[in-house]
Amino acid sequence: VWDCQFSSHDRVIATASGDRTLKLWNIGDCSCVRTFQGHMAGVLRVRFLGTGLQLVSSGSDGLIKLWTIRTNECESTMDGHDDKIWALDLSPCGTALFSGGADSKIAVWRDTTKERDN
Repeated sequence: VWDCQFSSHDRVIATASGDRTLKLWNIGDCSCVRTFQGHMAGVLRVRFLGTGLQLVSSGSDGLIKLWTIRTNECESTMDGHDDKIWALDLSPCGTALFSGGADSKIAVWRDTTKERDN
């Protein structure tokens, strides 16, 4: 396990591992409740987004992945680094994601999704 983060909305913890997986663990009984697969190398960092319904991860494959917890699906893959991504964090307001890699780059990722009127 390379990284972990507690959810501020549920009684779970997310882990990022060298076996190329992200996992969600129930804090009450320590059981694994979800496993996310999709990185081609070890997963180095994990963060919960917004209301805790999504995860974002970075890995040794130089990719950032956005996951929907409910469906276990990778919604988006972001490619902006040429090497491992060791650092990953959200801005305090939650509108930007920052990543730092072994390629000596810092990238800023912004959510460009527009809300639709019903």
